[in-house]
Amino acid sequence: KLVSNFADTSVGCVSGELILEKTDKSSIGEGLGLYWNYEKFLRKTESRLDSMIGATGALYAIRKNLYTPAPANTILDDVFIPLVAVRQGFRAIFESSALVYDWVAEDTKKEFLRKARTLAGNFQIFLEFKEMFNPVKSRISWQLFSHKFLRAILPIFLILNFLANLFLLNSVFFRNIFILQVLFYGLALVAAIFKQMRRFNIPYVFCVLNLSALVGLYRFLFHKQEVTWQKSQRLTK
Repeated sequence: KLVSNFADTSVGCVSGELILEKTDKSSIGEGLGLYWNYEKFLRKTESRLDSMIGATGALYAIRKNLYTPAPANTILDDVFIPLVAVRQGFRAIFESSALVYDWVAEDTKKEFLRKARTLAGNFQIFLEFKEMFNPVKSRISWQLFSHKFLRAILPIFLILNFLANLFLLNSVFFRNIFILQVLFYGLALVAAIFKQMRRFNIPYVFCVLNLSALVGLYRFLFHKQEVTWQKSQRLTK
């Protein structure tokens, strides 16, 4: 399924689809599953448009003549390698029929650290491929900016949005917006305190992922992120 796509000479890299399966002990299964389904939707759409950003590290293929080894300090080789092919004028596409399976992390901390590593790696990628943000030179400038960069800095906008809202409480509309924000983050806090409430708690997963982005930015700026990847271990089915 993966290799058949190379019949199209414009295709340089093909990524398979990662299926995350939940366990009985997974505390963030539903919320993380929703996030991952949205991520796959973006990849499929980008693939139809032109090229996706990166690949599923667990299953992807690249033309041998396009393969460029990632530098030793590269955190996300599964983003670096496909983008090198795209930079050379080829497409990186998503093949939803090529499947690989993994388990959702049972420990929220492990998933948090994994996402922090990914976000730190994204900032590294932004510098390495900075010319690809230029729409004149890059076909995927909008995907790279909207999908990767804006997502990586979203926590900064969330903080600014909350603080700005404090100065607009004299307006009924913005007062209601503030109340909704407090309720949203309050639900996340309750889930953080009571583990049994995390599984179906989308606000909690949303906050965990965005907090991990802040940690990822900190690790990138201060060179705190290890290059090696630590697999989240599955304890029980």
